[in-house]
Amino acid sequence: MGSFGKSMAALGVLALAACDTATPTENAIEEAQGPEGEAVPPGSEAASECLEDIWQAREAMGDFDADAERRFDQQHDSAKGGAISCATGTSASQFEATLTALRAAATDSDRAGLLAEAGIPLLFISADGETRQLESPEALEAAFDTVFAPATIEKLRILSLDDMTVVPGKGGFFELGAFWLVVPELGARPQLATVNDQAAAEAALLDDGTT
Repeated sequence: MGSFGKSMAALGVLALAACDTATPTENAIEEAQGPEGEAVPPGSEAASECLEDIWQAREAMGDFDADAERRFDQQHDSAKGGAISCATGTSASQFEATLTALRAAATDSDRAGLLAEAGIPLLFISADGETRQLESPEALEAAFDTVFAPATIEKLRILSLDDMTVVPGKGGFFELGAFWLVVPELGARPQLATVNDQAAAEAALLDDGTT
């Protein structure tokens, strides 16, 4: 993982490590707001420049489907929190590729497929707020049944780009921070960096209208 990815991963972990002092809702709202003026509006000149930088990085990777990706990225660069490209350092099509893979692996109960989309380290936060930093593939493999519990896999099956909130310099999250995706390097596919059962539980309560 390059310096860009390490910085993004560290920020994502720090953003969620304070769950013992604030509810997942409070953390998600605070992170989504971000420092004033930091979010870049989708469709702006700055967002276009971000996309150009990402496309150049994608070309260097050798698997850039130029026409299809450019079209998709221009049409889907908007998320809660601002332009996906400027906030995360990668494109909407790269996020969609990861989400598609996660949905497929969850639907098929594909253990290897889920592990392939997870970044290392991966932060796991239990429903009661206990945190575990899984620092190696072996540690994640050993904790697989805890991290990817049936309820978590069920949620992964329906993750949608339309539901993502981006936080400039930190990545994208879903369900009040139940899942964070972090970008390892400019233009790369994001990786699952956090699974937060505490946030997922609160998101479920909000969906039920009980909070």
